[in-house]
Amino acid sequence: LRTDIDVYRALIPPIRRAPDDVLREIFLSRLPTAHNALIDPDEAPLLQGHICRHWRSTAYSTPKIW
Repeated sequence: LRTDIDVYRALIPPIRRAPDDVLREIFLSRLPTAHNALIDPDEAPLLQGHICRHWRSTAYSTPKIW
């Protein structure tokens, strides 16, 4: 069972294991500068909240984004 878990763990993209502070910096760097995208679900920061529960929690708990 341990071997199977290790095999599947290797398939997880590295970005999914990124620390919260790294994710926050990525999220902040993706904010649009030309317009306010807070109401557009297809752009940052709302788009990042659609990736997974952890990303949503990290994005929503980052005051600089909002």
